[in-house]
Amino acid sequence: MTESTQYSPTDLILATSATAFTGLSIIVAEFNFVSTVLEVVTFAQEVFNAKEKYPNNSFIKALTSSFSLSINQKKTTETTAQTGDFALNVIEPVQKQLETQDPSNIVDFTMDLLNNVFNGLNQKVSSEELQEFKIFLYQLAESIANAAGEGTFGTGVKVSPQEAKVLERLKTTLGL
Repeated sequence: MTESTQYSPTDLILATSATAFTGLSIIVAEFNFVSTVLEVVTFAQEVFNAKEKYPNNSFIKALTSSFSLSINQKKTTETTAQTGDFALNVIEPVQKQLETQDPSNIVDFTMDLLNNVFNGLNQKVSSEELQEFKIFLYQLAESIANAAGEGTFGTGVKVSPQEAKVLERLKTTLGL
């Protein structure tokens, strides 16, 4: 399994969703504006660097390429909008929506999603690459949890008790 063309768009959408919701589960566990910014930046860096961390994993390479395609398609939209308008019309409503969500619902959804994704990919991705993808997801979550502390301006204890609970559930769900 060495060519990214072997993965269907559905496979990549599932993997992208698993990656995004894994990150989101940690972000909403301890939700405040400063931490969120640092955690989103960490998410982007980890996904961007995944190709280098897993150079022999064609599935992770395909996944990171699908993220790049999504970002490049959105850049066209963003450059046509005023930066302030984009933040006002897109980022703030999403932030407000997330603030009203019960983090446990997002975490529960993520764990169900991961189970379904891995059941669906079991026959399509080698066991070695699938195991590395699980490790990537867990390390992504750990990096996000460690990105900012729970105190003012991201200082203080790096991994909050809520984030630690999500990490433990994730570890169990991923079978790590």
